[in-house]
Amino acid sequence: MQADANMLSHPERALASLLDKALICTMDRTDEGDELPVLCGVGWQASARSLRAQSHRIARSLAALSLQANTPIILRVSNRAEDFAVMLGLWLAKLVAVPVHRTSPQAVLDAVCQKVAAPYVIDWRFDQRDAEEPMHEWLYPTSVEPRSLDASEKALLEDAALIVMTSGSTGLPKGVVLRHEAFAGKLAAIQSKLRVASEDRVLLVLNNSFSFGLWMSFLGLMHARDVVLCERFDPASFFSSLIDKQITLSAVVPTMMRSLAAHFSPEQLQEQSHQLNLKGKLAQLVIGGESLGTQLSADLRQWIAPARLIDIYGLTESCTCDFFLMPEDYPAHPDSIGQAAPGVCFRIVDEQGLPCAPMQVGELTIKSEFLMSGYLGDEALSAASFVDGWLRTGDLAQADEDGFVYLKGRSKELISRGGNKVTPQEIELALCRCEAVAAALVTGIDDPLMGERIAALLIPKPGLSIDEQALRLELGRFLERYKHPDVIRIGDELPQGRTGKIDRGLLRKQMSVP
Repeated sequence: MQADANMLSHPERALASLLDKALICTMDRTDEGDELPVLCGVGWQASARSLRAQSHRIARSLAALSLQANTPIILRVSNRAEDFAVMLGLWLAKLVAVPVHRTSPQAVLDAVCQKVAAPYVIDWRFDQRDAEEPMHEWLYPTSVEPRSLDASEKALLEDAALIVMTSGSTGLPKGVVLRHEAFAGKLAAIQSKLRVASEDRVLLVLNNSFSFGLWMSFLGLMHARDVVLCERFDPASFFSSLIDKQITLSAVVPTMMRSLAAHFSPEQLQEQSHQLNLKGKLAQLVIGGESLGTQLSADLRQWIAPARLIDIYGLTESCTCDFFLMPEDYPAHPDSIGQAAPGVCFRIVDEQGLPCAPMQVGELTIKSEFLMSGYLGDEALSAASFVDGWLRTGDLAQADEDGFVYLKGRSKELISRGGNKVTPQEIELALCRCEAVAAALVTGIDDPLMGERIAALLIPKPGLSIDEQALRLELGRFLERYKHPDVIRIGDELPQGRTGKIDRGLLRKQMSVP
């Protein structure tokens, strides 16, 4: 789907302009000798002045490469202040940021580089000694020869800010192209609901290679006092971090909150909750990424009371946050994903694409100015994702007469493990690259902690046996750790349905049996 004409290139590049102006405003409110960090965590503690200086230095170094505008550049990230300096520098240089986590194996990085045709990778760690030097070791050419973009792909990248990688139905990653204007517009819509203010302190435990973590970071930089960065979520220290750092706003996925119940006893959780209420300043907690569930929703509201719990729903393809279930609506609609966000329209359609009546189940579709431009390198998939300008979410849902939406399942094969969404085909492709595996079939099975776990049935090659420990080591070369199967079984054949086709639903039933 191409961007509308009125949403194309803005001379100031919306996100670059918004963040740069926000840093200037913060600098104006502080004395040069008495600056507090706006990004703090492991490594560099970045003040507004130093963050802006480094991002402009990076932009100048990138400009010296004489790259064509809108060229994608891979950015290795792991919730460090340096990540955001580079991201802003890329935008100031009119380039496109492609965030990939630092722990991703080389095979994944190579696949992303090939998909987005990136000529360079940046992996920067701040060092005061080279703060004024041009880039050298932390900017390097990609290890695969970048392919040439065709005319339609170049048009797709016009005004692009980000390419966020998601799992693809073919087993290959999809590159979701998000425009500056679209992401900036969605940030404004989110801000109208959350109202982040200058006294807020934001705790980031979400990965900043995903849209959810990115928008929370940007809102914090634009409106809050500071953003406290955590490289990973730790259930043992989550409550103490909220208290010790006087956090007022954070965002999580349900699996993180389930891990609290797994780590603490009910009595310990009650005490943690009491301490948070007594000593903490938490005002809002945003949760999304997967279904929260009735019991966890009720428990979590009790744990963080009197702070507000805001449940959100959205896709990477829509810059996330398309629906909000606000605290005041929860009592009457406890199982809902809420109502549409400002600037977002939705409709639920049947198999013929006709609008459903209230409470009739159909596929949820979305329309807004915040939608992706398309999938880079997947023109057919981009076209199939839209019907008359409406984005197909792949979620089955129903809506009541007041516009509250209730999810009823998936129309696509997708596993949601701990808030991370992955297709079975991607895992199967990686498994079949392992030496002893002849065939693989993957499905999701229900799990009280993770929401779903990944289950795989493997068929060994003739004359070979599959050693699970060795397989997992080998799989680490091809696939990020969170996509590895939680359950592996070895068999003689893959399950088939009546027509002789591979039956993933039957596998799910088989794997769900202890």
